[in-house]
Amino acid sequence: MNKEVRAGTAGAPDAPVEVRKRRRKRRPENAFVSGTSSEFLGRRPLPRAAGERSVVFLLGPPGVGKSAVARRLLDMPDALHLSGDELQEVLTSQARRRTWREDVGSARGLILDGPCFLNRRPAVVRMLRELLRQRSGAGLRTMVCEGPDRSPLTELMEAVEADARATVALRFPVGHGRRRFAVRACEELGLDKRHAQLSDQVDPWSYEAVLARLREEADTLRRERRRRRRHAYRVCDQLRLPRSFAERVVSMEPYDREAATRILTALMEDLVRKRKAKRKRKEGRDELSAG
Repeated sequence: MNKEVRAGTAGAPDAPVEVRKRRRKRRPENAFVSGTSSEFLGRRPLPRAAGERSVVFLLGPPGVGKSAVARRLLDMPDALHLSGDELQEVLTSQARRRTWREDVGSARGLILDGPCFLNRRPAVVRMLRELLRQRSGAGLRTMVCEGPDRSPLTELMEAVEADARATVALRFPVGHGRRRFAVRACEELGLDKRHAQLSDQVDPWSYEAVLARLREEADTLRRERRRRRRHAYRVCDQLRLPRSFAERVVSMEPYDREAATRILTALMEDLVRKRKAKRKRKEGRDELSAG
């Protein structure tokens, strides 16, 4: 009778503290999480379900970072990563020989990166369902990344018990999150942070599209600096000025060749004056020592 009373009143405000704690501990882990790839790849702790369950499905548009997040969730240097032509080759081999490649079935960690056209290939779906069941039953971890064609993974999900799978839905950042990514990319490429505003012009927005735009800007700036340096070197050589002085004008914004020439000429004249003054001081000291 006492047990029945305690069980029935565990959720009540006057339930014993230890009973309420026990109920909290029995709460199931959230098997569906969403966010940006930077949230999963950063320093934040990983969701327990996604980090521990045997099969994890990663959803999201191409370029959102599914592969990188899958590797982070596995955290296994020896994980087998099948994608592109290699994945297609493995699927074709299994269909012909009716057996999986040995390492596919035995790898501690496996990433199936982008199986495509599943809605048109029921045989492939059956093969993958059986593989997921076998690996899950053996306690081996598997990551399944949604393909670039966005084929639904519902049938594959149903092959695994609900308490053995988790789903991670990835999205691109919005608002300030996009600008923060662009700023980090500028730092990695050696660009001034002000160039991060170029990401606002990218449409459709994606990590790779922003990186491509910033790399293009970095290449343009490098070519421009080379042109500026070549011109400044020529002026230095004509003025018999050390080439190290060219750096005084290379970073000038905007760069004007005539203005750069005037600056270098003024530097040369100042250097000549200093040399003359130095010679005069030396001659004066020599005269004093001779007298």
